[in-house]
Amino acid sequence: MVWQLILRDVVQRAAKQALSEHVARATENAAAAAAAPPEPCHVGFVFALEIEAGGLEDLIVDAQHTRGEGLKMVAGQLAGRRVVIIKAGVGQTAAARGAATLIAGHRPQWLISAGLAGGLHPDVRRGDLLFANAILGPDGTRIALGESAVVAASSAGAGPDQAQAAGRRVHVGPLLTRDRLIRLPSEKLDLGRQHQALGVDMESFAVAAACAQARTNFLSVRLISDAVTDELPADIERLLDQKSAARRVGAALGAILNRPGSLGDMLKLKEQALTASDELARVLQRLVAELPE
Repeated sequence: MVWQLILRDVVQRAAKQALSEHVARATENAAAAAAAPPEPCHVGFVFALEIEAGGLEDLIVDAQHTRGEGLKMVAGQLAGRRVVIIKAGVGQTAAARGAATLIAGHRPQWLISAGLAGGLHPDVRRGDLLFANAILGPDGTRIALGESAVVAASSAGAGPDQAQAAGRRVHVGPLLTRDRLIRLPSEKLDLGRQHQALGVDMESFAVAAACAQARTNFLSVRLISDAVTDELPADIERLLDQKSAARRVGAALGAILNRPGSLGDMLKLKEQALTASDELARVLQRLVAELPE
């Protein structure tokens, strides 16, 4: 009986969400078509997921929402500067498309790949911040960022002294990009040792490559969502593979039916991600205020 109620509630929520998204998409597309050409921005952000971008989106003043071709954008003011957030989807293909769209449409002076990442080193703990000084691609290609990562960490109020006062740890080091979720501790340790990387994500290399081609200033700022010893549920990988909200709901329902305990895992991960998003947003807000013209 309890599971029937849970499933009915999930299905009802999915139907309401699908209808809401359909109406919002039609309205926003019409508004975008009638709008003036996009304005340049000081800072652009590429996020993969809504839940990663939510904390920063809540801080945007005079927010304007647009969407099209699978991309969702929010433009407005942050720390007195014009910023644009693009929620591109999971993986390098989506991230590259999002970065190219943002660069072409808004010509940002700085483009930041932001969101969550997995830890690859025992010293990198859940809740730590990672400012990448190099991005390592799946094929071993390395894009060096030089001292910009150190400057960014200091500008964001995330230097060693500030970080200690705020109760968080900050790392500056290489970030590895992979084409799939790395969820097992043994594989995280192996990748960290092999590449001398501190963290891993699924998007930053594609964004860095787009910025290198366009000669746009690039940074990657990631909050560690799972330490090297944390094993992520297999269900999460299947959810990330889905390309739409409806399919993700379907995958979640399937996971709950096949393994009832997955509901608790998903709710716990969601709560952790929301907390991480808010913490990351505060750091990014300070960074925006301090980045040079």
